[in-house]
This record gives sequence, C-alpha cells and structure tokens, in this order.
Amino acid sequence: MGYLIKYLQQHKDMNGSHYLILLQQMRKIDTGNAWDYPTKEQLANNNRIWTNILNDASHRIVSSRKLSSRYWLMAMRAAFYTNNKEQCQRLWEKYQSNYPANDIKILAEGYLASYWYNNGEREKAREFYAKVGDLQSLRWCFRNDIGLKGIQKLYAEAPNSVAFPYLIQDYVNSIDNDL
Repeated sequence: MGYLIKYLQQHKDMNGSHYLILLQQMRKIDTGNAWDYPTKEQLANNNRIWTNILNDASHRIVSSRKLSSRYWLMAMRAAFYTNNKEQCQRLWEKYQSNYPANDIKILAEGYLASYWYNNGEREKAREFYAKVGDLQSLRWCFRNDIGLKGIQKLYAEAPNSVAFPYLIQDYVNSIDNDL
C-alpha cells in the first residue's frame, strides 16, 4: 500500500493518498488472537487510533468531493468502534441524504442497526437486516426466542414484522431436522 500512497502523492492526489493512510491506520488496529482477551494497553491503543480516524475522516467528509462517501463510512465505522452512538447517529442524520442508496450507504446504516436493536427499536433493526439479506444478524435478533414461543412473542410485539418468514422458516427447518 505504501507504493500506492507514494504514487498518489507524486500525482498530487493528496485526498486519495490521505484516505489510504487512514486505511493503513485501520489495518494497524490490533484485533488480537480470537482466543485471548486484549490487554488494557491494546484496547487503549485501538481506541486512540479509532478516535483519530473518527476526527480526521469527519473533517474530510465535506472537503473531499471524490471520496466524501468513503470518508463518511469511515467516520461511521470509527464512531461505532469507539462506542460513540451519538456521533454515529449525528453522522447518519447529517449526511445520509447526500448519498444514493448504494453499498456504502447500506454499510453505514448497518452500524446503526445494532444500536437500534439494543435501544429497543428491534423491528427497525430487523427490517434493516431483512432488507439487506443479513440472515445471520436477523437470526441473532431471535437467538433467545427460537421456536413457537418466539413466533408468538414476535406476533405480540410486531404483528406485521418482516422477520416472520425467516423465523417461521427456521422453526419449520428445526422441526424437519428433529423428525
């Protein structure tokens, strides 16, 4: 990636080279070993990097014409990983109308979906997961309510839920597997 950054700098594409530098910073974030918990130092370092990316990308959303949507997505991601729900929501509300309904916008909205679910806006989160076909996340929404009781609970909560076909399909498949 260093070669590409130098190439962009030589061709006076400071916007593109800066974006790649931020991507490089993201790659430096220590995700650790899946079997070990990160140390306090690793967590603090990761949070510092994400905060830097959040601040930098947020300032470049407006100033960058070609990469504006990508800086916006990067800022949304950084706000999410720093557990800054309010900033994530502000970024969404302020800029989402500026961009067409494409993959970048869907990815950005995905960061909000987990906040919606955790804040009790469960149907809004389920609608998003169903819309984008994220069945794994949709199933996660029902991880404790699989089966007939889960279907009854969903019907009581949201009788017109978009999740019914998926929940019923899982229920029927589980019965089929049991037989």
